[in-house]
Amino acid sequence: MATVIDGDELRVGDSLIRLFGIAAPDISSNLGPDARLYLDALAGGQRVTCTEVDRNAHGQMVAICAIDGTDVASELLAQGLASVYRVGAAPTAAERELAARYDTEEADARARKLGVWAPRDATAPTPPQPTPLQSAVPKWIEQAPLLGLIAVLGLIALVLLARRRDVTPDVEGAADGHVLAATLLAEVAAIRDSAQEQYDGTRSLVQDLPIPGSHLGLLGLPRATVYGANADRLDLLPGEIATRLVRFYAMHDGVAQLLQHPETVRCELLRSSLHGLTRSADEVLQVS
Repeated sequence: MATVIDGDELRVGDSLIRLFGIAAPDISSNLGPDARLYLDALAGGQRVTCTEVDRNAHGQMVAICAIDGTDVASELLAQGLASVYRVGAAPTAAERELAARYDTEEADARARKLGVWAPRDATAPTPPQPTPLQSAVPKWIEQAPLLGLIAVLGLIALVLLARRRDVTPDVEGAADGHVLAATLLAEVAAIRDSAQEQYDGTRSLVQDLPIPGSHLGLLGLPRATVYGANADRLDLLPGEIATRLVRFYAMHDGVAQLLQHPETVRCELLRSSLHGLTRSADEVLQVS
């Protein structure tokens, strides 16, 4: 069974595999979470057949991977979630044929302006005006300890529940959305603080080598418990917040997978992913 790490990397059994012939956006970059989400939907938990083609400079397997005959890399290229990556000429006839197919998929996605080939808007959309509760939440997150914040949110939830019999369904839904947003933002802030702490704590390590054994027990992110229990309720939130939360938690999932096997990943890649996660959290907290 495959476990997806990011948009062009997955784990099958004990092997960490880089997909041959493509490069997906880094998990900490703009479309990195989207590429990982797509690959996870395609290959996560599936039986994947991988044929080793090469080993990269770090000894990692580079392979052509397929699910029931469907080339995973080709699917990513077709969606514009990866670009062709090639070092030198393909050495065999089969690899040259595959490279030509990859070129065709990339050219088609580029022509349709999909994914990484989509034009970038000059200005970001203006977020909706926050409610008073949404405006207050970031200040609580910055100034109150996490346990105190959760206690306050619990009291708010009790008050809102007590008032339900006196409110209309629309008002009740809005109240539920406020409580859900506040609780999710508290979880995002806790994950962000943990990622920042680990980013700072690995600064002194040799960056082009894997994490040393003395640090392995210190790495790990809080679980996304609140999000996991409420992923089907994001329609209660404003669209901009919901979109950024989905991207943040997709990135959180990818970084958490990296942290499960830090001894196989270069320190600089791990720190880049942690830094990207903190930036993604900041985007969520700012828009709220």
